[in-house]
Amino acid sequence: MAERLYASPVTCTVDGLAHLVNDAALAAANRGTYTAMCGHSVVAAPMVSPIGRPCERCAAQSGAPQRPVSGRGRHRPGLGRWRPGL
Repeated sequence: MAERLYASPVTCTVDGLAHLVNDAALAAANRGTYTAMCGHSVVAAPMVSPIGRPCERCAAQSGAPQRPVSGRGRHRPGLGRWRPGL
């Protein structure tokens, strides 16, 4: 059985794309710079920012089908005013 590859989308501040970065590359990060599956050197955007459009080269490398990200649940404008139970 082939080993499972886990990857997370990381939005790059340079090109605005969400590149797939595997766990080993995340662990070996150098000052917020990661090597994506497509080979791109990703300068990570703040993790609270909305996710970018998926990188097509990363999707091709991973072999996993990519769905467009709706943004629902990822970023809520005005979250500071949100109060549970109201």
